[in-house]
Amino acid sequence: MRHIRLKEDHPLPNLRHVRLLTLVSEGLSLRKAAQRLRLSQPAVTLGLRALEEHYGVHLFERRATGLVETEFGAALVRRAGRCIFYLTRALSKFCPDPDRPSVARLERLLNLLTVSQVRALTAMDEFDGFRNAAEHIGLSVPSVHRAIGGLEAVLGAKLVHRQKYGGSLNDLGHEIAILFSLALRELRFAKADMSALNGQLRGTIAVGCVRVSASVLLPATIQKCVHAFPGISFVVEQDHYEDMLEHLRAGRLDYLCTTVRPDIPREFKSEKLFASELCVVCGPDHPLARETHLDGKTLASYPWIGAQPGTGAAARMATMFELEGMAPPPAAVTTLEFSLVRSLLFQTNFLALTTRSTHGIDDALTGLCILPKAVPNSHRDVWLLSRRDLEPTAIQAEFVRILRATVHETQLQPDAAVGSP
Repeated sequence: MRHIRLKEDHPLPNLRHVRLLTLVSEGLSLRKAAQRLRLSQPAVTLGLRALEEHYGVHLFERRATGLVETEFGAALVRRAGRCIFYLTRALSKFCPDPDRPSVARLERLLNLLTVSQVRALTAMDEFDGFRNAAEHIGLSVPSVHRAIGGLEAVLGAKLVHRQKYGGSLNDLGHEIAILFSLALRELRFAKADMSALNGQLRGTIAVGCVRVSASVLLPATIQKCVHAFPGISFVVEQDHYEDMLEHLRAGRLDYLCTTVRPDIPREFKSEKLFASELCVVCGPDHPLARETHLDGKTLASYPWIGAQPGTGAAARMATMFELEGMAPPPAAVTTLEFSLVRSLLFQTNFLALTTRSTHGIDDALTGLCILPKAVPNSHRDVWLLSRRDLEPTAIQAEFVRILRATVHETQLQPDAAVGSP
């Protein structure tokens, strides 16, 4: 799995302070909130002040009748509540009856949980290993060991397979890390919410994509977003579908532009963006570039850049040859790097199966030749996936709006989709 996530450079608030905010928003007095959190009343007052300093806003107006939420406070309470919801879902798995967890048990676990433990576990899950996790979150390897060990002691369960030179999360650890990651996502989104309330749309959009969306749709969308909102930034990932779907599940990706498999989990929602199709391509100087009819035997006589095993493209390529009573030719090269595919096609006599958009100009295929060979069941719709429970920030909502508008614009240009690129 390839990781291009940015190193964390923004600290996260104290989890006990986050929980304090939710308790006060529910109407508890500072004295009662202090009792619930096992803190002194001065510590509670300092905790609220620390949250205000962290997000750079006033969360409450202090009146004679008590604390009254500002609009910033209301926005942060919403994110804090969602954060605690995911943490509670994770911690309930360590109660005797996970379906009806003990309130007292959950209170105790929430009071003992630290943001260092949560960050260490989520980094272990994403980057696989103590050393990689430590590098990502800016801690020493022994500190990550202590954080994970402390978390296991609090929960009374093992979360890591430890080996002589490292470790990886077990199934339970991975399940908990997913929920912890979603909890931290809400606290990061709160920063974007605060900026939006101040009239500044800021934030980072994390998008996974397949090649055709990276070539046709995302460049125009990103350009429009950056022009309209200078405070926006993007992290774009192109990887195996299963790996990107796992990143989306954990909230490490906000959106995924991909061809959808038939077994997409119910936790995701999908929206069709545009249509694409599989085609056989070669370089402009290839001996087959000017042919008007091609059979499987001729195609099999040249070296191929193969599709990833187990994918729909690999299955369709096999069927294309099997329909002529032939076994598909073995792949001389298998790669996800389309820049390498493109270079090989221009410099050699390789052939490849790739996807092209039926709407808009696919710049990545410019100069290549699309051969007159039908690929069975070549139609592939490209969809936008997101978590069903995503509550988008204002900048995320703008990204989706501009994405849809860009799709509409390309669909009004049918001439750009016909002929060889």
